[in-house]
Amino acid sequence: MRPRLPLRLRVVAVFTAAATIAFVGLGLFVYYRVEATLHDQARVSLDAQMDALADLPEPGRRAAIEAMTGEFFAQVLTPDGTLVASSPQLSGPVTTGDLPVPAPGEGTGEDIGEDVEVEHPVRLLEDEGEEGDEGEAAILLLRRDGDQVLVVGTSREDLDEALWGVRTQLLIGGPLALLLASAAGYLAAGTALRPMERMRRHAEAISAHSAGERLPLPAAHDEIRRLGLTLNEMLDRLDTGLQRERRFVAEASHELRTPLALLKLEIDLALAQPRPTDELVAALRSAGEEVDRLTRLSDDLLLLASAQHGRSPQDQTDVDVRSLLKTSAARYSARAGQEGRRIVVRCDGRPVVRAHAGRFERALSNLVDNAVRHGAGDIELRAGGSDGRVVIWVTDHGPGLDEELRARVFEPFGRSPDLRSQDGRGLGLTIVQAIVSELHGTVTIENRSRGGTMATIMVPGVAPAQTSPPGTGRR
Repeated sequence: MRPRLPLRLRVVAVFTAAATIAFVGLGLFVYYRVEATLHDQARVSLDAQMDALADLPEPGRRAAIEAMTGEFFAQVLTPDGTLVASSPQLSGPVTTGDLPVPAPGEGTGEDIGEDVEVEHPVRLLEDEGEEGDEGEAAILLLRRDGDQVLVVGTSREDLDEALWGVRTQLLIGGPLALLLASAAGYLAAGTALRPMERMRRHAEAISAHSAGERLPLPAAHDEIRRLGLTLNEMLDRLDTGLQRERRFVAEASHELRTPLALLKLEIDLALAQPRPTDELVAALRSAGEEVDRLTRLSDDLLLLASAQHGRSPQDQTDVDVRSLLKTSAARYSARAGQEGRRIVVRCDGRPVVRAHAGRFERALSNLVDNAVRHGAGDIELRAGGSDGRVVIWVTDHGPGLDEELRARVFEPFGRSPDLRSQDGRGLGLTIVQAIVSELHGTVTIENRSRGGTMATIMVPGVAPAQTSPPGTGRR
């Protein structure tokens, strides 16, 4: 594939092509308009000469013709071409067999017909010595007057010289004007593209260490400014993503450091001095728990990374939401029962979603685990459907979310400071959001007016179902 010309040269090329077409069209228009104007002027002069000769009597007409020595000449001929009178600069009759002879007038009471204009070479006395010369081009006006034909003419030399001058000026001035126009177009294109070049140079200087910088915007509210605004908005999104990734890496490093430090401590203590078998077994079990914790954390990070990069699982099936709610409730009922709490399942209809069963159950289990861990009172799992979408609610009666946590509840490791010491990795709600986003759904968590929180999942459903507000369904 051949490399394309730079944008500036392409703009100039298009501008030059358009200017060439315009100049050529204008030149042709001017040339033919000048030719038509000069020809009309010559015709007006010939008409005046013809009228003057036609008004003269026979003797006066002959004398006037024989006295014409200027730019005009005339002859009087018979219809068969016999010369009757001629101007002195002509060497013979101007008419030949190929010239039209005007017919006499009809119905006017006179023998004067309409004028006939032709262009025909004529022989002048000064051209008699030149062999092969057909004569000088001339404009002739012929009129039938009774049994005579009046011929009045003038040379085309002055007209052709004037047209040659116009043509020469157009051929010289046109390319010069085109060259100046192209140069002006080149400079104008450079001026128009200069803000883009400034943005390009500034973009080269932007790196991960200067992510807060933005592209300079031109003062004019034009397409280039809109391009700069769009690019700056893209840089804002990239900067936000970069800061999020940096914070994620820092938080992940912190979360990994704690179990690794504990694991190293257990191993060092076990190797420090000879210990009884039961103490070594306890140390190995403690180390195994830390390994399990690291494994769960790495699994969460891998799941989150695959979801955020759009690597959705391919083995999606129709998932019965009612069965999913019962499975999640059964898994956490024992933990909730230890605190005297219940997990209530309510489902309207038989909602079904198209999803990876294990991942969708993971999202729902994370919400239930969150409600059991940080909430209070009974937990209600509720599902229903409306307008082709399935809605799942998980509600509790705990203290709710504080304002600081609400702003970053779905961020990785988004936990309030007083929860740092509790068990949990701070990735549960982030994973929920990622899994629901895979299904083109949404998840929200809000504080209830009567206390507690309500987590709402809304995803496309396979079959429509009827939905009613939480708390009014059947058990």
